[in-house]
Amino acid sequence: MTLNIRQDDDLPSLLTHVGRGEFSARAALSRISPQNLTACLHPTFTKAAQSTDTICTGQGILSGDVTGVLVLSRELAEEIIKFNAISSNKIKYIYCISEGNIDDFIHIKHADGFITCNHGKTTFSPVQAVQEGVPTIIGLPIEFLDGPDEPRLIDLENDDGERLSVHLDHHRSITSPGGKTILSEGDIISMSGTGGTLHQGKRERVLPVIPHLYDLLIQCYLAAKEQYGAGDAWKSLSRTPLYAAHREEIEKIIKSDLFVGFQKVKELARKVSPLKIFVNVHDPECVIWARLVASDFRIENGGLTVDTDERHLGVGLLRDERMWIDGDAIDLLRALLLGPGICDKDRYEQIRADYVRIHSEALYQIFSAGTGQVCVARILCMPFSKFLPDDFDFHAFSERHGFDTERVQRAFRVICGEREVYHGCRGIRLFCLREELAESWITALLTAARRTIDAGVPLKLRILLATLTLPEEVERFFQIFDRVAPEILGEDLADVVKGVSSMLETAGAYIDLERIFSQKGRQADLNGGLIGTNDFTSACLNMNRGDSPRTIIPGYVEKKILSASPFMEVHPIVGKAIVDALQRCRQIGRENGRDYLWGLAGELSYSWEAVKWCSLHAAPAGLNYVTTSPETMIFTLFAASSPFSGAETGASNATVSALPQDRRAAMELHVRRLEHEKTALIDELRSHNFLRRCREGQVHLDELKAFLVQQGLYSAYFTRYLCALMSNLSSNKHILDLAQNLFEELGLHGNNSRPHHIIYREMLNRFSLTLEHQTPFRGTSILTNAMFRYCRNTNPSFGLGALCLGAEALVPGFYSDIMDGFIQCGVPEEHLEFFTLHIDCDDSHAETIRDIMATLATETPDEIENMVVAGRELVMARRAFLSSIEASSRKSETSVGRSPDRTGIAL
Repeated sequence: MTLNIRQDDDLPSLLTHVGRGEFSARAALSRISPQNLTACLHPTFTKAAQSTDTICTGQGILSGDVTGVLVLSRELAEEIIKFNAISSNKIKYIYCISEGNIDDFIHIKHADGFITCNHGKTTFSPVQAVQEGVPTIIGLPIEFLDGPDEPRLIDLENDDGERLSVHLDHHRSITSPGGKTILSEGDIISMSGTGGTLHQGKRERVLPVIPHLYDLLIQCYLAAKEQYGAGDAWKSLSRTPLYAAHREEIEKIIKSDLFVGFQKVKELARKVSPLKIFVNVHDPECVIWARLVASDFRIENGGLTVDTDERHLGVGLLRDERMWIDGDAIDLLRALLLGPGICDKDRYEQIRADYVRIHSEALYQIFSAGTGQVCVARILCMPFSKFLPDDFDFHAFSERHGFDTERVQRAFRVICGEREVYHGCRGIRLFCLREELAESWITALLTAARRTIDAGVPLKLRILLATLTLPEEVERFFQIFDRVAPEILGEDLADVVKGVSSMLETAGAYIDLERIFSQKGRQADLNGGLIGTNDFTSACLNMNRGDSPRTIIPGYVEKKILSASPFMEVHPIVGKAIVDALQRCRQIGRENGRDYLWGLAGELSYSWEAVKWCSLHAAPAGLNYVTTSPETMIFTLFAASSPFSGAETGASNATVSALPQDRRAAMELHVRRLEHEKTALIDELRSHNFLRRCREGQVHLDELKAFLVQQGLYSAYFTRYLCALMSNLSSNKHILDLAQNLFEELGLHGNNSRPHHIIYREMLNRFSLTLEHQTPFRGTSILTNAMFRYCRNTNPSFGLGALCLGAEALVPGFYSDIMDGFIQCGVPEEHLEFFTLHIDCDDSHAETIRDIMATLATETPDEIENMVVAGRELVMARRAFLSSIEASSRKSETSVGRSPDRTGIAL
């Protein structure tokens, strides 16, 4: 049957059609966008609710529409959390602060929404909210108001009518611009993380079924783990009382056409994406969510079947510092950071022992959920100022734990007052200065690892060094690791710890990359990296990630110095540095025999355009995965696959089928990259004003005649371009492949074939034109010289890129536009045989050259960048060529003449 699918059909409808077999998964994948995907993954207000009055608008950075109680204080948040812990139906709340620290973790974690006036997407609290999957708005134009410090009673109620009364000693509120609307703590408000809008009162929502199913299955897993143990939890989901209570709902969703279609499209996205999508983790639920994303579900024989593709499951970043949310545990960590000076030696050793016990237990709960291909555990990375802010109440802290206040104050003064929050004493810097902290952290990590493998759960662990800048920092870490690790893991060490990775987030690490990534210890090598896009962007552009979104970036965007915030998309400078670092590391690997594992993290990991850029540019250079928060994994997966979601394109079957599987996959990846570049370059060329005017019938015949002459002058050298390129190829097969093109141009391909330069001359004659005594325009010389320069380059990658991406691949669209111009000037189509011939044949020429390019790139991946660079320059040269024709027409300087006496006329 033929199904009429409208372009504006919503994504749930498309997925339903896929589930019924009425629409292909590939066609549906090609229609997925950030906008229509949101409705499938996040709660959204109804259309009627969206049209209601808006108080103010900020920037939504994590989608999801929420109604809840406005909470402006930790005190009210804590009371709601306590109430929700014992109530069957929670009171939803929206947490609102300007900026926070570790004491706000628990309040953000349990919130249903988060809003702030802070413009920094990568600052502390927004990052935490997104990691927790909490819909978030930043940059709201609100002001905080403090009323009189007098007792106030706030009465709240959940949907079941259960009431909560909270006595507060303050009266806080926020106001919209101009004080037009004042919202008091305890008011019911609504926010749209999708649109960035804030509203008064309650709004109706539409709840998507896919994340709802995942939430139910997470709870079933936790129940199964508690009942049957970590080793048997996954296969026992459907045996839990919780599953039985929701069986009908769970099985209805899994059997639905929508979910069947979703699983088909998700599977295709995994296949075509050049990047793995891993998860950021700070609790077991994050790992469980990632496992659900990597799994397919079926209802068979009355039971639930879960098929997990372990190849697509991994923890790309275990955020150690975000695991600390309990007040007593936070105080323990604070005592450890304040150091041995706050108490006697025995008590400090007990603090260290308690830290190892508590932290290893938390790590075990994560590891035992099954972390898949890799688990990259980052060393303690929280800035001092977020653990111990300037207003830290060390008197109350000392009193709570029986410390000497004066000793605590002295220790606090040494480390307080950090101003460059993210450039401070954290990560490897902290471990270099405080080796006992490094020992305790390594001990906690590997103790949890030992317990995990003893429970029969596989674990592939990597240690990630944060803020690393100097090779000496790696050396010092390896000294500690080599001393501690064998005592805990013994003979299992090499099987469990697969290596050490470094964050790439400082200028020093980028500059001295070769020395840093050549480091090794006795027990492990440095054989991986993780690009921290927040800090690396700051390092490349020298922009403070907290201040610049407020003080610099808006003005730069307004004045078009920046196209967008560099914390929202990959800035060209940052992108160039990323690709360069990956290529340099690949070269290091060739020299030392290491296979480096590279990932990318940070807030760009859930930016649609940034992830697309990674697939197209960073993946061919050596990027293996992107890691993001659980709720953004599906979004990121579809973004990574989006450049390759169109109609099937690939190297010819004859070219690919004979290759080993790994080489075949690499070649197909390069083919997809080249096809994407081709599409982008065609669009770039066809956006030129001359071709637009051809399509719209606004071009004059005299301009088209000038085009014929100048195109003829450039094309007269085509066979020389081709021969120059062939002379630089090392493979006789590739030379023979290109020779077929040459034979066709010369009329030696088949009995009825005619030389293309004859066909072109006949076309010129019909317009009384000649190439004889004609002078090339400046743009024509630019184009001709560029093509010769690249085709004569002894590195054939440049010539291949120029001739394919900058010439042959452009022909169908380019010549179609030219023909439109002629036809709309009244020229019969039969007078344009040269163009119709090349529209039909040059696609196959482009595919031949593309396959050669993909083969060379498979052997030497770095070469694909040279191919793309050449193609882009030729398109720019061709645009200059078209601009010269327009300029000449305006000056009425076009000249025409008699028949040419040249050979080799072609493209």
